[in-house]
Amino acid sequence: MVGQVRYPWIQSVGSTARTGWRSEERLFFNAKASEDDSLRLVLTLPKDIDAAQAAAEITRRASAYRLTAESELDEEERSKLEELGRANPLPPDPTAGKNDARYFEFPTFWFMNEQSARLLPTTSAGDGSPQQSHV
Repeated sequence: MVGQVRYPWIQSVGSTARTGWRSEERLFFNAKASEDDSLRLVLTLPKDIDAAQAAAEITRRASAYRLTAESELDEEERSKLEELGRANPLPPDPTAGKNDARYFEFPTFWFMNEQSARLLPTTSAGDGSPQQSHV
């Protein structure tokens, strides 16, 4: 998954639970290339990987990265990222259908572009500026 979805781009990360012996668990990464262009990467995981555990770990890592790399977070963004940094796997929703995912939502995200693909982004103005989540 390295490089497929950069931590600043993650709008939300979700997972589905296995519903039976033959079912698969999936990870979902939601991002945006622009205000109008949403993107989703869906990964089907091998049977020995717990998607909820993977989604929580990715959420913790993305939060830690953003707290370190982005200096201009407001108090609300910082608080939410700190909360996400302690994410535990989301339990399956017993009322959900077999393909319904549970999501961790990020308070803000960066549009997918060259500027935001840098190793350590800054929050300078321009096309790469953080955007409020519209999910």
